[in-house]
Amino acid sequence: MKHITCVAIIMSSFIVNTAMATTYYVKPNGDDAANGKSHATAWKSIGQVNSFSAQTGDDVYFLAGGSWNKKQLSINWNGTDSNRAIIGSYYMNNGNETIGVPSGTNKPTIIGSYTGPCSGAAGSCINTSGAVPSGGYAGLIQVNANYVTIQNLRAQNSAGRGIVLNTNYHHAIFEGNEVYYTAGNSIIFNRGTSYNIMRNNDTSLCAIGWKQGDWIAVSKTWPTCNSAVESHHNIFEGNYVHESYGEGIVMLIGSSYNIVRGNKIVGVRSTNIYMDNGSNNIIENNILIGDRDGEYTYNNAPDGHKYGGGIDVKVESYSKMYDSVNNIVRNNLLFRTGGLLMGLEPEAELEGRKLGVKFLNNTLIETASYIKLNDDSQFYDSVEIANNIFYGSLIAENGCKITPTQNVNVHHNHWGDLQNDADCIGNSGDTTGNPKLSRTNWDSVSITNIPSADDFKPKSDSPVINSAKAQTNSVFSLEFNHANELTGNCNIDLTEASKDFFCNNRDATPDMGAIDQNSISITSVVTIDAPVGLTLTFSSN
Repeated sequence: MKHITCVAIIMSSFIVNTAMATTYYVKPNGDDAANGKSHATAWKSIGQVNSFSAQTGDDVYFLAGGSWNKKQLSINWNGTDSNRAIIGSYYMNNGNETIGVPSGTNKPTIIGSYTGPCSGAAGSCINTSGAVPSGGYAGLIQVNANYVTIQNLRAQNSAGRGIVLNTNYHHAIFEGNEVYYTAGNSIIFNRGTSYNIMRNNDTSLCAIGWKQGDWIAVSKTWPTCNSAVESHHNIFEGNYVHESYGEGIVMLIGSSYNIVRGNKIVGVRSTNIYMDNGSNNIIENNILIGDRDGEYTYNNAPDGHKYGGGIDVKVESYSKMYDSVNNIVRNNLLFRTGGLLMGLEPEAELEGRKLGVKFLNNTLIETASYIKLNDDSQFYDSVEIANNIFYGSLIAENGCKITPTQNVNVHHNHWGDLQNDADCIGNSGDTTGNPKLSRTNWDSVSITNIPSADDFKPKSDSPVINSAKAQTNSVFSLEFNHANELTGNCNIDLTEASKDFFCNNRDATPDMGAIDQNSISITSVVTIDAPVGLTLTFSSN
């Protein structure tokens, strides 16, 4: 067995042994006729990786700083629970093959053919001869196997998607990757997949094909960035999604038992976090920053400004066989995005579908709206809107619309500048006025000047202090122990909202909003670019 040195450049170094499998290396000036088992005998091409006779658990590492043009990478061999197949990055350190990416060096980069808009040159557009990948729904990096880890790679200029787990495969980990300038999705777990992790990836300029007018060859609607389609028991954690033309993080068509937490979504044109027809999902501890009136907006609001979306939970008619119930949206921070939206499409109503979600302890500042529920109350199932801070909506007269009068429990919210809204004001425990948060001037905030989480913390004289209602009821069972797969020291809270954004326990008289005033900032639960098995933490602000 080969001993591989694994080094965390910033913090520490250590040596681990690979399990019973072979490790192969690939470098731009390698030789496909060599055995690939060392840097000196490394292979050269992606074609060699796609075609060699792999064994279960074999690992393949590409040289950091190298690039490979116009070739799709396909992973077609399995790992196991104890011996994953790892596809990642290496570099040379004192003559040793070292797993990771050294400081100041680019990740190994796989480059597709799309540069958009279509120029007429071979492969320059989607679904055309010479396009890489060859189809709009294909991935530049495509996984057709179980127990595969893709880490520390960069995929860019894909004429389809970036990194794809194909239908009916399971237990993938996509971690620490960069995906840039994709015609379609950045990263996706396809139908029938489950028990996967999408963590610490940096994705930008997704859905650029929609922006350039070329995506119409695939679909009439814009793609999503990071998504799961009819996929269950997944973790989306610590991802940075920014400057993109589709939706941010999305769970579609019955995707259930997923956790979306600790992600940062900045400058996304459409809905930041979207879920339809899925149940028993948790969306928590995310930071969403909009690009009001900028490049990455689409929604013309009544105030004359343009916004991206916020957090939407829906039942769509195209997948009306599924309910969307028992979902939790909590401890999220939103600035200049859309608000919290919930609804059923008419065809789903005809099928008798149900929609249920609890919006708890979120903080929304200068959003296009606050919250909207615009459907017949008979279709709602255990809807609760509690302990949220809504402040500074620029369209306050349309800030809150809660049409249903039954099956919806609205209480203990801070409505900011909404003074006379019959849909929202006057419920039990409500407060209004300035919430007196730590940051007082929000004018300088933008997608290039992102506020820290601490900016959303209330001051000691805030009216939201000790004004919330404790939410300690148990939530649904996750069916398997997600907590063992979450990074850091912030395990999943199996009560409704007994912990805040920083994972500190709330007391019996908690504060409204995502962050308790006396909460202590902790290091983030996630980290960028950490090799699998090593956790590097960074400050939450």
